[in-house]
Amino acid sequence: QRRVREAVVSTQSTGKEEELRRKIAEEEERLEQLQRQEEQERVAAQRKRLEEQKRKRLEETQKKMFKKQVDDSAKKRAAKMRHQGPEEAVQAAGTTLSAPATSTAPAGSGGADFYSQPLPGEDAPQISLIPCSVCGRKFGEDRLAKHMNICNKTANKQRKVFDTTKQRAEGTDYASYVAKGLHLQEHAKPKTRGWKQAHNEFQQIVKCARTGVAAPPTENPDYVTCPTCNRKFNETAGKRHMPVCKERNSRKPIRVTRRK
Repeated sequence: QRRVREAVVSTQSTGKEEELRRKIAEEEERLEQLQRQEEQERVAAQRKRLEEQKRKRLEETQKKMFKKQVDDSAKKRAAKMRHQGPEEAVQAAGTTLSAPATSTAPAGSGGADFYSQPLPGEDAPQISLIPCSVCGRKFGEDRLAKHMNICNKTANKQRKVFDTTKQRAEGTDYASYVAKGLHLQEHAKPKTRGWKQAHNEFQQIVKCARTGVAAPPTENPDYVTCPTCNRKFNETAGKRHMPVCKERNSRKPIRVTRRK
C-alpha cells in the first residue's frame, strides 16, 4: 500500500509539472504574438508617414513648376507686346485672354497681375466702391442700398443651431435618453488590470510552485477597502456594499428569551 501511495503521489506531481509547463509555453507564445503585432503596427505607421512626406514634396514641386511656367509665359507676352504696335497688342491680348490656360493661373502670380492691367490705348475704368457699415465689404453706389437692407436683417437674426443627435434619436428608445441630456455626460471608463501585471503575478506563482513555497496573495490596486468590514471590492461594487454593511453593523442585536 505504501508503494501504491508513493506511485500515486509521483503521478500527480508529474501531472502538475506538465500543466505548469503547458501554461508557461502558452504565456510565452502570447507574449511573442503581442510583440509581433506591435512591430507590425510600428512598421505600418512609419511607412504611412514616409508616403505622406513623399506626397507633400511632390505637390510642392508641382506647384513651383506651375508657378514658374506661368511667370515665364507672362514675361514673354509682356516683352512681345512692348515691341508691337497698339492694334497688334490689343489683338494679341484679346487672343491670350480667350485662351483656356488663363483660367487656371493661381492668384498672386505674375500672370494675374499682367491681366489686371488695362490694355494699351485704353484708360483704366474708374469705379468708386463704398464699404458697407455692417459687414465692411465694398459695393458700388447703385448696389449698396439693396445690400445694406439685406445685411441688416441677417446680422440681427440669430440662427438656431441644428441638433443632429436629437433628429437621429427621434422615434427610437434613445429619444428619452437624449431629451434628458444624459448623452452629453462623460462616462468614466472602468479601470482594468494591465496584461503586464497579470503576467508578473503568473510568473511569481510558477516560481513558488517550483520551489515549494506558498505563493503570496495577489492584490488589485484598483480595489477599495470597506471601512466597516475591511473587505475589498471594485469601485462599483464598493459603492453598493458600504452603506448596506454600515447599516447592518449599526443594528442592535435582538435578545431571544426562552420560556420557562
